[in-house]
Amino acid sequence: NSSSLDWRTPALGSVSANQEQVEQIKKWLDQSDRKTLVEKMVLSPTYPWDETHRVLLKQSGSGPSVLYHMCFSKHLNILDACKNHGWDTSHYHKTDHPYHQRLVGVLEEILEEKCNELHWTKDGCKLPTPVLSLKQMAQLFQRLMSAPSANALSFVKKTMESHPEWIGGPERVDSTLMRLNPGSIVAKEGADGLLAIGVAADKKYPRGLGIVLKLASGYQPYLASLALKPIFEFLQIKFEWAQLPDQNLVFHYQPWEVFSPKVFDISPTLHSKIAVWPGDIPFQQKIHLHVE
Repeated sequence: NSSSLDWRTPALGSVSANQEQVEQIKKWLDQSDRKTLVEKMVLSPTYPWDETHRVLLKQSGSGPSVLYHMCFSKHLNILDACKNHGWDTSHYHKTDHPYHQRLVGVLEEILEEKCNELHWTKDGCKLPTPVLSLKQMAQLFQRLMSAPSANALSFVKKTMESHPEWIGGPERVDSTLMRLNPGSIVAKEGADGLLAIGVAADKKYPRGLGIVLKLASGYQPYLASLALKPIFEFLQIKFEWAQLPDQNLVFHYQPWEVFSPKVFDISPTLHSKIAVWPGDIPFQQKIHLHVE
């Protein structure tokens, strides 16, 4: 429903900046006083992530622009929040800025834990990013999907579900997952091989699910989705995987092991002949009382 499209929507994702998306962003800027905020951005000009648009721009001799940056709308929304709250805009990309301090408070509310010792890293777009564990990220997506209707998180969830193409782009994994599973999941690709998914509640999982996967090899969201294939099939999440040529796929886990983990005791039996580090005292046992 394009009529419900809000100018804040692209800030919930990392848009590919295809022609349609860029034209809409330009219209939003022309229809508001936010155009002046663009000059305050610390973003570097770049070409669109969308290959078709990128090629067209280069063929026409057009140069890079901050408008094409996949984080453009995040910066625009932060600067707009600074304007509305009367915060300084010159160092909005610093961790001590009121915006990011408020972000810590929001994380504490959602995760229901203190984040006093939170570490930060700098994203490629120069924004500080809080370093969270995979468990914390999964909790965020689980709570996003189970947010009460009047909660601000519910607005985020409904917007992502209604406009999946604005979270990434037509060919992106996160947008494709939401398009194929309308109303039942939200998904977001991340840098460095992250793929996060929130699954709606059902009888088996009444609080919903949060799933986060990270690839050590970096940003390859298609392979991340492929690694989650057994879980997708177990949860009946639809996705289309292209056949990988000359490769046999072997999954070394089963979904029920993921959701109902088992503990395997691999400790060796202790006895006098067990190996010890050279020079250390061998294992000894003296039994003073043995009760059956």
